[in-house]
Amino acid sequence: MLAKLVGFSKLDFTSNDGSPVKGTNLFVNMPDPDVEGLVATKLFIKDGFSLPNLVVGMDLEVDFNHKGKPAFITSAQQQSPKAAPSNPPVKSTKA
Repeated sequence: MLAKLVGFSKLDFTSNDGSPVKGTNLFVNMPDPDVEGLVATKLFIKDGFSLPNLVVGMDLEVDFNHKGKPAFITSAQQQSPKAAPSNPPVKSTKA
């Protein structure tokens, strides 16, 4: 699912029960079948999860597992249109 990254924050703290919390919160806008327009949501990504270099405003491709948790996130860079093939040089027939 295509998502627009509108912000992110790194987390590194100890929870009230003493367990460490390390990861990244991603704040994204993405389509939702029950919403007209886009939904704004936060995705918590644990440390060790492979993320692209994050830049606010970039498009991300987010795949979710059967439990609705992010399973895979990649950059969804828009590919530039392919240039028309150039014509090969024409050889002169003059001798």
